[in-house]
This record gives sequence, C-alpha cells and structure tokens, in this order.
Amino acid sequence: MKIWILFLTILFLCSGCYTTTFYTDTEPLRDSHDGETSHSSMIFAAIEVDDPTQLRPLCPSGVSKLEMEQTFTDGLIHYFSLGFYSTQTIRVWCKRRYQE
Repeated sequence: MKIWILFLTILFLCSGCYTTTFYTDTEPLRDSHDGETSHSSMIFAAIEVDDPTQLRPLCPSGVSKLEMEQTFTDGLIHYFSLGFYSTQTIRVWCKRRYQE
C-alpha cells in the first residue's frame, strides 16, 4: 500500500503546469480572452493528434496575445499515459482598434 502512495505522490509532483504567453501587439487587452481551443499530441509531442490550430476563425482581425497552458489536469493525463497523450489549452485575445 505504501508503494502506491509513493507512486501517486511522485506522479502528483511530476504533473507540471505551465503557461506560455506570446504578445504580437501592444494594444490594450480585455481581462478575459476572446477565444479558446485545445490541442492534443502524442508520444512527447512528436505526433500531432489534431490538425494545426486555425486562429483566423477565432480572431478575424488578428491575434494580439496568445496563451498556451497545460493545466494540472492536462499534466496528470500526460503522466498517467506515460507521455503518450498530452493536451494544451490555447487562449487568444483578438486585435481591436479603439475609436477616439
């Protein structure tokens, strides 16, 4: 029984969460994102499960900020599958011009 607790503790500690943010413009941003999608890959991101994510349908005027995140749950799925399946959440903030 103790080995299972040790195993689950190690998996819990190894389930890394991260967020990567790309800024493509310095326009003012809203507090919340304009669109959200997910992307899946297999075998340590060597094989893409989904087609490349198309951002134009989410932001027809272009992207001002892009954020890719692997949540705690995504990390657990990645480690329970021994790296064979991984998901990321992609959030986008669209470009917008403010009228003066």
